[in-house]
Amino acid sequence: AAFLLNSCTKSYKCSCTFVDSAGNKQTQTIGAMTTTKSKAQKECNDHGNQYKPVGGSVLSCQLY
Repeated sequence: AAFLLNSCTKSYKCSCTFVDSAGNKQTQTIGAMTTTKSKAQKECNDHGNQYKPVGGSVLSCQLY
């Protein structure tokens, strides 16, 4: 039987690391997204873009 890993829903957490305009790093975590991995990654990236500091940037957003 064929089994597609990407169609399974799991509980994911997302950790985003930001750098503000002064060069300070800050990490934010969002948790308990029960969805597919691809949707969780998109939500994680969207969260990073939504909450990045003014004049700063998103270093990374990763699922775990």
